[in-house]
Order: sequence, then C-alpha cells, then structure tokens
Amino acid sequence: MATPTRGALHRLLERAHSPDTANQIFTDKIQHREQFLRPASPGREERAERAERATNGGSATTTTSAAAASLAAAAAANTAAELAAAGASGHNGRDARRRNRRIKQEQRQNRAKTLKPKPLSSRQRREIEAREGKEGKGVGKGKRKAQKVLYSTFVPLHRLWLGYIREVLSPQELRTGGASAAAKLTAADFHGALVEVTRSACVGRVGTRGIVLRDTRFVFEIVTATNEVKMVPKDGSFFRVEIPIEEEDGGGKAVDGSTEPATAAPAPAAHTPTLVIEILGSQFMHRAADRAGRKFKQHFYKEL
Repeated sequence: MATPTRGALHRLLERAHSPDTANQIFTDKIQHREQFLRPASPGREERAERAERATNGGSATTTTSAAAASLAAAAAANTAAELAAAGASGHNGRDARRRNRRIKQEQRQNRAKTLKPKPLSSRQRREIEAREGKEGKGVGKGKRKAQKVLYSTFVPLHRLWLGYIREVLSPQELRTGGASAAAKLTAADFHGALVEVTRSACVGRVGTRGIVLRDTRFVFEIVTATNEVKMVPKDGSFFRVEIPIEEEDGGGKAVDGSTEPATAAPAPAAHTPTLVIEILGSQFMHRAADRAGRKFKQHFYKEL
C-alpha cells in the first residue's frame, strides 16, 4: 500500500478542475485514502537470476522444483477454498435452495399420500359386500341396493312441523297473515312441510305434491304419496303450503286432524280455516340455517 504523491495527483486534477477545486477534491477524497497497487512484473535482473537458477543443476534445481511445487499446491488449495466460499453465495447457494425446495415439496407430497386413505383391494371390497349382504346382480358389480323411502315414514314429521309452525305464528297471524307472518315464515324451517308445485319453468313438475325431506339452498327434496323422491329446483318454481288453523270444539279439545290414520298426511276438513301461502322459489334460495338469521326486505318482483 502506498500513499499517493501530491504533485502527480494535483497535476492530474488540475487538468479537469480549477486549482481551488483540485485542492478541495484532493483534501476531501484523496489525501487520507490509501491506494492499493499490484506488484510490478519482475525486472531484467530478476529474470536473469531466475534463468541462471534454472540452468544450474544438482540439488539446487531439485530444491527449487520442490519449493515451486509446494507453492503451487498451496496456491491451488487457497484458490479452491476461495471458490468454495464464493460458491456458497453463488451457483452452489442457488443449488442448495433448489434442493431444499425440492425436499420440502417431496415432504408435502408424502404427507398428502399418508393422509389419503389407501384404496381397497378387490378382495377387501368383496368381503365388505359379503358382510353387507348384497343380493342379485349388485353383488358382483359393487352396486348398493337403494333403500326404499316410504311416504308414511315422514307423516309424523309433517305433523310435528304443523305444531312447530303454529307455535311460530301467532293465532292472529294464522288467520290474517300479513307482513309479520311473512317475515316469520321466511325464517322458518320447512323440513316436514307439505308443499305443492303450482308453477314451474318445467311443466312436468307442476302438481308435484309431497313432504319436504331436505331444504337445501337450491332445491326441495320431496317424497310424494307414491313413495317417489323428487328433486324440485327452487329457481323458477312456485310452492304452495297449506297450514290448517287449530280450532276449539265445544268440549275445548283442539281439532288438529289427529283422528286420521298415521299413514296419511293430515288434510284440513272442508269447514276448517286454512292459511295458504305461496313461496317464490327464486327468492327462497337459502338454506334453512341461513334464513334463520337473515332479514328479508319486500321488493317488487317481475315474476309476480
């Protein structure tokens, strides 16, 4: 390391700047800054001395060769260490990051494989089918025999729903209806209600009547009196629901149709007042749980 001389640098700076500017630049940026210089190439005398040593024989040549070899080995080792240190932040570093990403990706894939259940073998499927007691053609093909859905099974559910909806609506609302009754009906649960399709975009669905098995967001799943399960979309359909109003007879006993057989849904008598409501399916596309905490506003609908 050598300190730059003032005269040479001043002359160089004065070529591009005024004397005052050159002095300021030298004082601020050059005066106390060390300059690193590379060693100069060997001169004539040194080259001649090396040539003389090379021409000499004997032990001197052997010693010089061994020293040169050791120096070359040390230099090679230092170079390798420097390359390794530099490679940690260069190509080797990128390779390490790629390798880590690949390892993490493989670990995620292996974890997903372990979480996913292993598919059953053919023997295991046959054993399960044999235990379940499958019959007929479905045994060999792995088809499950569909369970028969009976209309009479859900008649008690409909009777239970009638009691539930009468508790939701007040006696005055059962007789007169109105906006308050409509607000309560929109938040009510219609599982077990006896509904009838009055209008629909598909003419084949008009007249479908049955008990609601499932009240989903987009469809009503209905079981009809002929023990058929039908999926009726809410969009584009109108549903009618009839709610018989309980009346007191002379003895003070409620007339709710309980004398009818359990295999048929209670139908209101000719003299029994009934609250008839129409549900616009396209505006009823919410699950029963979602409707319970939702407030509906009255709007003008072109369907009406």
